[in-house]
Amino acid sequence: MSTQKTTRSLPYILISEIAALIEDSDDKDVSVKVGQDNDVKIFTAHSIILRARSRYFKVALSHSWIRKENGIISMDKPNIRPIIFEKILRYIYTGDITLTLENDDILDILIAADEMILEALIKSILDYIISEGMDWIKENIVKVQRVASSLEACKTLSNKCNEIMKAEPEIIFKSKSYLTIEKDFLLDLLKRNDLDMKEIEIWDLLVKWGIAQSDENLSLDNIKNWSADNKQKLQTTLKDCITHIRFFQINSEDYYLKVYPFKYILPSQLKKDLKAYYLAPKLYPKEKLEGYAPKRGKDNIKMGFATQTFGKIPIFETSFGELPIYDYQTKSEQLEKESEEKEQAVRKVR
Repeated sequence: MSTQKTTRSLPYILISEIAALIEDSDDKDVSVKVGQDNDVKIFTAHSIILRARSRYFKVALSHSWIRKENGIISMDKPNIRPIIFEKILRYIYTGDITLTLENDDILDILIAADEMILEALIKSILDYIISEGMDWIKENIVKVQRVASSLEACKTLSNKCNEIMKAEPEIIFKSKSYLTIEKDFLLDLLKRNDLDMKEIEIWDLLVKWGIAQSDENLSLDNIKNWSADNKQKLQTTLKDCITHIRFFQINSEDYYLKVYPFKYILPSQLKKDLKAYYLAPKLYPKEKLEGYAPKRGKDNIKMGFATQTFGKIPIFETSFGELPIYDYQTKSEQLEKESEEKEQAVRKVR
């Protein structure tokens, strides 16, 4: 008669016993105050476990840094939310963590793991995001890239974001965090020819971005009630962006409904040119205008990425230099001159 005996390996038993210590208050000699304002919580832990599992804590709990009171080492971590630190602490004790892309917590966990130099956890998070979260990355491309490019250990994720933005620059506008992008980055985006979006869509998003930068309390539902100060702030915010909008790619109906209410933002000469263009488009040959502001789309020449960064997000750079800024006054005068020359030529023939 044979007998079988199942035994658990020593590593498994050891990990299980260490994991059980997280609920055991005996001999805990570290108190960590986490969070700020109304979201604060104090966690207790064993210094020997923290030091063994994290190089950050190994240094932070060294004799030259520690602050003891009644045998308890006190630490403050106001930059980490309690819900995030709790996950990190449980990972330190157990080696397990549950990751999800249902919210932005995974990015906060990544930032905390980087701060505490938890290399294995960082790798697990990056592998999970890149293999399972491509749609999530696209939806949150601005925030993901900002976080990834700020962390030395996240170059792989940062490069993946760069590849996505290079191939699909329009997803930046569709990102949940696009209202937070810096002005210089927005300007570089507006210069791109390969945005696969209608110009009126770009205009709508630009106005929303401008409102978010100037006064978050403003609403598009009551434009008529805006004060002169509100209008001035928006005009100042969007001043440098206006020259990069391809207004002549916007049809007259969209212009009247969505652009004209913000006419105070537009240069006076541009308003005159647009009025003439919509009333008599033949006076302003579209092919000449597109020489300054070609129609956007995937069929246009692609732009590369500069290695320069701004606000933790790479700045776009065209492979042929920046697009020329449309000089509305000069272009109008040029077209009038060409029209007069054609009329004179016709008279001579007659």
